[in-house]
Amino acid sequence: MEEKKSNKLWIGSTIILLIFIYFIPKEIAYPKYKYLVWFVFILIFGVVPYFVYNIIKRSNQNFSSIKVKGICALSILIVGPTYAIFQNYRENEALRINGKVTECIVVDRKKSKNDWLINCKYLVKNSEFMTYYHIDEKGNFQIGDTLKLIYNEEFPRMYKIDF
Repeated sequence: MEEKKSNKLWIGSTIILLIFIYFIPKEIAYPKYKYLVWFVFILIFGVVPYFVYNIIKRSNQNFSSIKVKGICALSILIVGPTYAIFQNYRENEALRINGKVTECIVVDRKKSKNDWLINCKYLVKNSEFMTYYHIDEKGNFQIGDTLKLIYNEEFPRMYKIDF
C-alpha cells in the first residue's frame, strides 16, 4: 500500500514537472541573467530522468538496468525536442499577437568554429536590451550595422531578429 502511494506521488510530481517545463514562465525562459538558461537544461536532462527512474523502480515491474536506463534516456529524447518545438510555437504566437518592430544595432561580432556570431542591442521605452549571440550565416553584418528586430511588447526580452 505504501509503495503504491509513493509511486503515485512520483507520477504526480512528474506530471507537475512536465507542466512546469512546457508552460515555463517567460522570466525563466527569457532570463535577464544568462546563467538561468541552464535551469531548464538541468530540469530536462537531470530531474525528468530521475523522476522517471523513481517511477520505474517503485512499480512492480522487474526491468533490467539497461531497460531502465533506456527508458530514462528516452524521456530526455521526448521531452527535450518537444519542449523546444512547443516553446518556439509559443514564442511565434506571442510575437504575432504582441510583436512590435524596431531596429537593433550590431555591437559585437566574433568568429566561432565555422560561423560568424553577432550580438545586438535594442531600445524599448528608454530601456536597453541585449540579444544573445546569433549566427550570421553569410557573415555580412559588421559592428554598427542595423537589423530589423521583432520584440514582444509585453515582455521585451522575447525577440526574433529578422535577418
